[in-house]
Amino acid sequence: MALESRPPSISYFYLNLGGVTAAALTLAWSFVVRPGNGLFALAVAGSVLFIIVASGETLILRGHVRASSGLAQRPLRCVSWAATLQRCLGLLITLAGCALAYWLLPEYQDPFYGPYWRFLRFLGPFVLLLAPIYFRWTGERQLDEEDAYLQLGRFALTMGRSSPERTTLVLHVTGWVIKAFFLPVMVSYFVQVAESTIPSWGEVSFNQLSVFRFGFNFTYLMDLLIAVVGYTLTLRILDTQIRSTDPSLLGWLVALSCYRPIFPLLVGSVYLKVIPAVSWDAELAAYPLLKTLWFLAIMLSLAVYLAASLSFGLRFSNLTHRGIITNGPYRFTKHPAYIAKNLSWWLILMPFISHSGWAEALRNSGLLLLTNGLYYLRAKTEERHLRRDPVYVAYSAWIDQHGLFRAGRKNRVS
Repeated sequence: MALESRPPSISYFYLNLGGVTAAALTLAWSFVVRPGNGLFALAVAGSVLFIIVASGETLILRGHVRASSGLAQRPLRCVSWAATLQRCLGLLITLAGCALAYWLLPEYQDPFYGPYWRFLRFLGPFVLLLAPIYFRWTGERQLDEEDAYLQLGRFALTMGRSSPERTTLVLHVTGWVIKAFFLPVMVSYFVQVAESTIPSWGEVSFNQLSVFRFGFNFTYLMDLLIAVVGYTLTLRILDTQIRSTDPSLLGWLVALSCYRPIFPLLVGSVYLKVIPAVSWDAELAAYPLLKTLWFLAIMLSLAVYLAASLSFGLRFSNLTHRGIITNGPYRFTKHPAYIAKNLSWWLILMPFISHSGWAEALRNSGLLLLTNGLYYLRAKTEERHLRRDPVYVAYSAWIDQHGLFRAGRKNRVS
């Protein structure tokens, strides 16, 4: 059966593109105002991205009144300040659990995470000030009044006599574990990359290698910015809340393996380390046309990767379901980010070429294939998780018939 239309996307691609473009300009401006301050750059660029996309979704897409947000258009009940304070207590208990984990685990004593602690000190007063207002507003409109924060607060006040509902508690805990794991990595990497690359933006030469370096750094810097905003803003009022988390152990293992502290050990220095034997720029210097085509292929892969990231808008997150994305590069395939990222590694590293002989080239190619395999497993576990949503099932069926990598054209609707 041929599907006539693609399911609607939870976010608006061109709105996200506008937000990311404005954020990029803000990044450049921030280093003029405060040179070398990556955390200031994160604060202002992240705020610009949030304001533009959140305003657009609220005014144009009306995300806060979608059924998926779990909120009604009008107040359903009168919420007492006692219930609001119980939710605030539930939030404080959650944050205390995160703080305890950071204090216990040696990984988080590393100076690498210094920017994250400064980020929390900046963000903390806003959270404490706005949390009561947010809980009061959403508490009046939530279709399900018994949310995790209310249940946790009540549990603490009754000294354990009122136990939280298991399903609600599991989603709450796993969602916060995901946020607590990924947000420190994203914030710290952003500040590190920003402070090392933004000052050189004005020195970009118009040669292929210089443009490549700028494009590579810019792509991953904006990707990190989108990730920080996404992990920070899991809010019902924006319909960006976590709807479910990956229930499989394999899904968690392969996702966590692609990030610090596991990925640098696994891929960077131990088992899957690919040692670049050549530079694509130098290796292809004698073949100007091929070098230009190779350069364009690299830049296209980076552009697709960035476009896939910005498609999420305020909903970027690993191991979670926060709505189905069907536009931007996701109009053509279910995993454009993974395809583009892995393809870019082959183009940049060129592991299949080695001046040390065919054995070294074969070894490096095999190692990169194993790294690609991690992302293949990520794609499959993510699909298995998202298939619990009928919208993703419909989207997957539509891609099978209309996508870039469909098996044949016989099912294509003319």
